[in-house]
Amino acid sequence: MTLLPLASMIRRCAVALVMALVVAGCGGGSGSSGFDAAFSENGAIMQALAESHCVAHAGLSICPADVATPPGAPGAVETGLDQAGSVACAPSTDGACSFSLPFMPLGFPSNAAFRVVSRSVGPLRPWRMGALPMPNGPPDSGDLEVPVNFPAAGGDRPAPLHVQIAVLVYLKPLPSNVPSMADGLASFDADFAFVTQQLTAGVQP
Repeated sequence: MTLLPLASMIRRCAVALVMALVVAGCGGGSGSSGFDAAFSENGAIMQALAESHCVAHAGLSICPADVATPPGAPGAVETGLDQAGSVACAPSTDGACSFSLPFMPLGFPSNAAFRVVSRSVGPLRPWRMGALPMPNGPPDSGDLEVPVNFPAAGGDRPAPLHVQIAVLVYLKPLPSNVPSMADGLASFDADFAFVTQQLTAGVQP
């Protein structure tokens, strides 16, 4: 009669122990740091994706992409990605893996600005700012498109890359000192970040 509750308790304790070890290992010393902030932000990203609503973190609202107006956001961002599948990318001359990301912002003011950042995950790499999004289709459609580049994996047979993309939304005037690279999304000083699930990007043969 007590075996099932006991097994459940053991599983819960094991999960708690693993999470405690992860936090302790990633903390790596005393005091706060940029890495600690990025680690905390990743928790907010995971929560937003798992619960399909926006999560406030360090002045930024982190929201899931491809969700119809998630709670906490004035609009939504739809991408042309199959988030349950893989992304086919092509090797470029500089050794990067590149593909084109179409996306459509919905419900935002006409003066809102959009930028796209991306990163490799597993292990986590900094977020990198992409090129300026350009119209993709009729001028009044609102569709945008931007090239996304990731450093290619080394070796003679490149392994698939695990990547993540975020569409930044600026409701205020775009800051003049937005960084080209940052450990955390909050560093880009946007109002909202619509983040995809972690994707697998495979180099086309």
